[in-house]
Amino acid sequence: MNRLFPLLFVATIFMGGLTGCSFLESKDQAATVESVGEIKGQVTNTGGQHGPIIVVAMQKEKGAVVKINKQIANEDGSYKFVLLPGNYLMAAYVDKNNNNRYDADEHGKSDFNAPTVKVISKKSVTFTPIVISGFPKALPAKSQVTAIQSKAMKNIGKVVKFDDPMFNQDNYSEGMWRPLDFLEKTGGGLFFLEPYSKSKTPVLFVHGINGGPTDFEKLIASLDRKKYQPWIIYYSTGLRLDMVSDYLTKAMSDLQNKYHFKEFIVVAHSMGGLVSRSFVKKYYERHPKKAKGIKRFITVNSPLGGIGALSSIKSIPLIIAVWLDLAPDSQFLKGIHSWQLPKTTKYYMFFSYLEGEDSDGVVAIHSQLPYNVQKEAVRLYGFNTNHVGPLKEDKFIKIIKKTIQQGNGR
Repeated sequence: MNRLFPLLFVATIFMGGLTGCSFLESKDQAATVESVGEIKGQVTNTGGQHGPIIVVAMQKEKGAVVKINKQIANEDGSYKFVLLPGNYLMAAYVDKNNNNRYDADEHGKSDFNAPTVKVISKKSVTFTPIVISGFPKALPAKSQVTAIQSKAMKNIGKVVKFDDPMFNQDNYSEGMWRPLDFLEKTGGGLFFLEPYSKSKTPVLFVHGINGGPTDFEKLIASLDRKKYQPWIIYYSTGLRLDMVSDYLTKAMSDLQNKYHFKEFIVVAHSMGGLVSRSFVKKYYERHPKKAKGIKRFITVNSPLGGIGALSSIKSIPLIIAVWLDLAPDSQFLKGIHSWQLPKTTKYYMFFSYLEGEDSDGVVAIHSQLPYNVQKEAVRLYGFNTNHVGPLKEDKFIKIIKKTIQQGNGR
């Protein structure tokens, strides 16, 4: 179950529900999450080989080169890595056989004797433009290269079931309060519930804060599984939302490169609507040809205008990183609302309210219905139920299922 906490309730929870040790752990992990910086740059391919360009960020450790992260460059050749402070090496190659790894017959650019680029906390550094003109001149021996791949990266496209032990409320809560522990132990990822089928349309489900994929279990069970294949992202909800949407952008780009599907649908509940709007924005900016395949985009009870109680967040002693993004005046919210959804993607907005109240018990109606976002919607649906009612009650699931599978409205 997703829970967005009003400020006083949050204060009660951490002051009365966390031990001194877990309080300090949560505070330390929040500080680490906030310490990241970024490397951005541009890659140009003049060597004649064709295929996606893979950019790799690495570090040197005890004479060995360690691959820290990699991503497909955007369609315009740009890239951006969000990394912990430290010194990094950069390389790029043309993945001409589309297997997502470097092979000896592929063009690339690397210089492992070059000076490293330094990432500083909360700062952005631009790397020297990379030009791929042929085979790389400097590569370390394979014995000197170690790949560090996070569980979340390994889990892109992994087939799981809802009864997997990782999908439990303890892990959901750890994802918010201790996000680094979640990433190390549980990992999360972008999972399939069945093997990929090219004859079915993917439907991506994005959960909200303190929640997880099982929030969608009843809705997913209602889908026509002969035509649609559900995919579920499982993420640490204590992370900054830009980090989550960056991961989702990479994961979906990797999967679209691998399977060549043309269309997919995005369904998001609660805070997942913010993650998804950020993802859709980045997908259109970074991979505009692929993004035209986002057939329908659906948000359910999402705090698109933020959580008003978090306007005073600086007054509480423990600040979870994601709360900064949920404040109504946050840079994250300003960023996702500075952009308008293209008409190639049909947007459907679902909201809820309780009788006699101005919210669904969690998110205020005015936050669920910002005017600028209403204008983008093909259709709005309002339900007289609580925050999770649309995902649990049959009469509402029927309407959401129809919208997923057929669409509706003008």
